[in-house]
Amino acid sequence: MPEVVLRDGLDPNEPDRVVLAVVIDPEGSPGERAVAKIGEFCYVDEEDEVAYILRTDAWAESQLENGDLTVDIMVYEAMLRHFDDVDLTLFKERSRHDPDAVRVLRVTGTTTRDTLPGATLVYLTPLDRLDEDDWPLVFAPPPEG
Repeated sequence: MPEVVLRDGLDPNEPDRVVLAVVIDPEGSPGERAVAKIGEFCYVDEEDEVAYILRTDAWAESQLENGDLTVDIMVYEAMLRHFDDVDLTLFKERSRHDPDAVRVLRVTGTTTRDTLPGATLVYLTPLDRLDEDDWPLVFAPPPEG
């Protein structure tokens, strides 16, 4: 089951920086598998040890209200068509930012923090088992306009 946390200590270069982290199982639900597959089309930054997801492919919509945290991963249908084993009929919810994108995953949690960073980091390994080779997929916020 995917989880979401808002915490510090995940960025070795800036351990005090608070990050919005989603943890998925690449073999989990259809939505988790779709998010993991998006990582195959990322831009890898070896210096920062992250994999950027282009906003022309997908993004994360996050919301924090009264301690309730919600992250939706939105992916363009055209992107999902690249994957033979992704059933598009499972994903009905459309993005309010662009109706050509569908929600493939919603993850909810709670936090005592009151602000959200812009990007969402998606990990394919549980946070307590991360090692130096576990680079996050970085999802930007939704496109504007």
